[in-house]
Amino acid sequence: MGRSLGSGIATYVAANEDIDTLILVTPFDSVENVAREIYWMFPVSLLIKDRYASIDRVQNISAQTHIFIAEYDRVIPRQRSDNLVAEFGSRAQSVIIKKANHNTISEYPAYISALKQALK
Repeated sequence: MGRSLGSGIATYVAANEDIDTLILVTPFDSVENVAREIYWMFPVSLLIKDRYASIDRVQNISAQTHIFIAEYDRVIPRQRSDNLVAEFGSRAQSVIIKKANHNTISEYPAYISALKQALK
């Protein structure tokens, strides 16, 4: 399980180890893409050493994958999460937690319920 920046680490582990279930909470396609979208005026590709490119690892992930997205996430732009979901295609289940933001997603009953379901 990985949340936010931890989702990049979780995809790395899932791509390199044999695990049954992968849970990503408020994930992104790559840190570089997130930074480029927020700090468009800077040459982010020159400034970032580790890109945490989760999207590049998807083809190597065989685990049952569950992705949780906060409806009003202002830290991870929605397109960054949607790109990752699209790359997984039908191999992942995604849930949008209504009314949640990046920092409050775990406070919503819908998140707790979906997380319990993913862990069964």
